[in-house]
Amino acid sequence: MENEIKNEALEEAKEEVKEEAKEEVKEETKENSTENFIRFKSENDSFDREEWILSRLREEDIMEYLRMEEKKSELLLEMKKVREERIFFAFQILMLLFAVIFIVYFLKDSPTVLVNILYITGIIAVLWILKKKEKNEK
Repeated sequence: MENEIKNEALEEAKEEVKEEAKEEVKEETKENSTENFIRFKSENDSFDREEWILSRLREEDIMEYLRMEEKKSELLLEMKKVREERIFFAFQILMLLFAVIFIVYFLKDSPTVLVNILYITGIIAVLWILKKKEKNEK
């Protein structure tokens, strides 16, 4: 009997909280819509995403939120690192191509030296590819 009364009281309290939250959201959207209609951005508005989220979270969920934020920041750092590595690799390839064009241009009068250099670079490229394949297999 007491459990039923407690459960009913809990359900009523939950519904009241939900209704209050809905009313708050309606009031906020009304205020925002009128402000946005009159002017694009209010001068005194300083929306802080973290404060807003933390004010809406329960104490049990705060650690979960912090873990998610940490994971998000780690993923962003990893994405930046991968992007920087790709840009650096593209820069290296570009410099290599310029060097090859430069060498070929200046050695166009002596084909024997040019052929020897091309053979050597071909051998180095094959060794590099084989070495990279061995690393990927491990």
